[in-house]
Amino acid sequence: MSATVISKNILLVGNSFGGYSTLKSLVINLTNTSKTYLNPTNSQLNVNITLLEPRDGLVNILGIPLSIIDPKYAATTYFNFDQNTTNLPINSKDSLSLSNHVQVKINHVKEFCRFLHPDHAITDKDQVLNFDYCVLATGRKRDWPFDPKGLTKNEFIKEMEESLKQIEDAKSIVVVGGGALGVEVAGEIKQHYPDKSVKLIHPHATILKEPKLPKEFTETSTKLLQDKIGKENTLLNTRVLFEEKKKGEESITVVTNNPQNKLKCDLVLWCIHHSNNIKFLDYKDSKFADSINEKNELKINADCSVKGFENKIFATGDITDLDVIKSAGGAVFCGNIIGENITKLILAPSEILNQVAVWGPGMAITFGNNTTISYQRDTQKTEVNNPEILEFYKTYCNSYLAANLGLQ
Repeated sequence: MSATVISKNILLVGNSFGGYSTLKSLVINLTNTSKTYLNPTNSQLNVNITLLEPRDGLVNILGIPLSIIDPKYAATTYFNFDQNTTNLPINSKDSLSLSNHVQVKINHVKEFCRFLHPDHAITDKDQVLNFDYCVLATGRKRDWPFDPKGLTKNEFIKEMEESLKQIEDAKSIVVVGGGALGVEVAGEIKQHYPDKSVKLIHPHATILKEPKLPKEFTETSTKLLQDKIGKENTLLNTRVLFEEKKKGEESITVVTNNPQNKLKCDLVLWCIHHSNNIKFLDYKDSKFADSINEKNELKINADCSVKGFENKIFATGDITDLDVIKSAGGAVFCGNIIGENITKLILAPSEILNQVAVWGPGMAITFGNNTTISYQRDTQKTEVNNPEILEFYKTYCNSYLAANLGLQ
């Protein structure tokens, strides 16, 4: 009697925290679940996993506030997708043998997704990638240098060196935006260059304006930032209208909604602009129009599947409409669940898929990695300089994330 061969193609679009955690979860769950549901005497499972990701590796984007002023540190935040780093045979002629009857082939296609259709993707080089299951984990775009453009580790390091040069050459710096990124960038620059003028402009009365967090957290955070860069340099209730550099002038003028706050500086760092990386769903006759909300987020179900594409296409991270404070940890958490659910669909389709229970608010911020503030969902307390958080932020969670994702 010939063996029953099951073949499945899984496409991971984007391979940062959410995408890579999905990959690891798939490998773990296919290994464990196949022992229960796959008969080794008459069944063979072949899974082809394709990573559609233009970068050579994963960047710990949490560490960007430090990377832009410390290229040596930046180098430690880049994890190449090779066997030495991942312990997985990516782009190898050999399959990953999870058992005698389960073979997984992992391919890394270093291209951009140009269009996504319900059963295939088309890359920017016109390669067609068919799939049975797809995971979208493409994250957000930000202004440079916070969203590096380079696709290799060397290119990434060179960008961070260029960013460092711009910061070192500037005597006065304006940071626009008092969210997590802006606060950490301002704090790091002031810590490393205490003689520089660092101003932060924010449109609200307190920084880290997040409705889910208690007032104590935002007010204490505001005071900590003011202690770091100076109260006079923390411009609250102020909006930037535009920046301009007139011909013949070396300095930049930042024009705000307050006529008294027309600022001259050498460098402006924009930390407020971001957009979701889902342009590949926006094309004529796209089937995904009803799956995207007014904030340009993907509507997802409790099992992390995209609404309208249940049991087929999943999403994790910033691009989803999950009603939580978005974080790297949240993307990893959902990636783990997606890996479990796709495994169930392949090997145990009658089982109920795992559901995401929306977690409570939590946030940790550093003001130059020697001062932190955190609000932890389990204790529901605001803490300054929690020892565990301070330790994590010595490397912006680099070691912690590497250990949790199995990266060397």
